[in-house]
Amino acid sequence: MSVFLDDADKLTFIDFLYAKKSDEGCLLYAYCLMDNHVHLVVKEGCNGIAKLMKRIGTSYVKYFLPLGTVLIDNQLILEYNVLG
Repeated sequence: MSVFLDDADKLTFIDFLYAKKSDEGCLLYAYCLMDNHVHLVVKEGCNGIAKLMKRIGTSYVKYFLPLGTVLIDNQLILEYNVLG
């Protein structure tokens, strides 16, 4: 499954990466965005790399998966809310 569908997705991820790494006090030395994964070379800050990755991931998932979308067994399933 692709993590990035187009260049706009990649730029959005980079924006989140730079914002969150500054918040966490981490140093970013390099990154490589592939269609289905990311490589990062980071010196962790005082809060640790796990918190950084969680914050980036949470922000990007909120952007990438619109409201009403569910991920089940690596398949995107759109849920439609019918108002009755």
